[in-house]
Amino acid sequence: MNNTVNRTTSRQVVVSLGRRVSPGRRLLPGLAMAAALLAISLVAVTPADAVAKTDINRAAIEQLIELPGVGPAKARAIVEAREASPFSSVDDLARVSGIGPATVESLREYVMVAPPGKKK
Repeated sequence: MNNTVNRTTSRQVVVSLGRRVSPGRRLLPGLAMAAALLAISLVAVTPADAVAKTDINRAAIEQLIELPGVGPAKARAIVEAREASPFSSVDDLARVSGIGPATVESLREYVMVAPPGKKK
């Protein structure tokens, strides 16, 4: 089906299918489709803050292992480090053996440190 425009006048557009369509009427379906796609994209994409973050001061080893780039050894090291001195910020993860600045940055959107006394 070829849907090319054959001739355009100020009042109408003649389409190869033989239908006469005013220029304004061609715009509305396109706007409706754009609005629908925008609405779908806003619902489908959730910001990282909307996802529950893992509190590194309270998470069990099993929860820490689920974080990207954290295996059993790093999870145990995180627990040992927080037992010695609780984390005051996500940046404190850098003091854990095997976790450097790049790993801290990659984990930042998945972890948090809750204020003392606040249970999450």
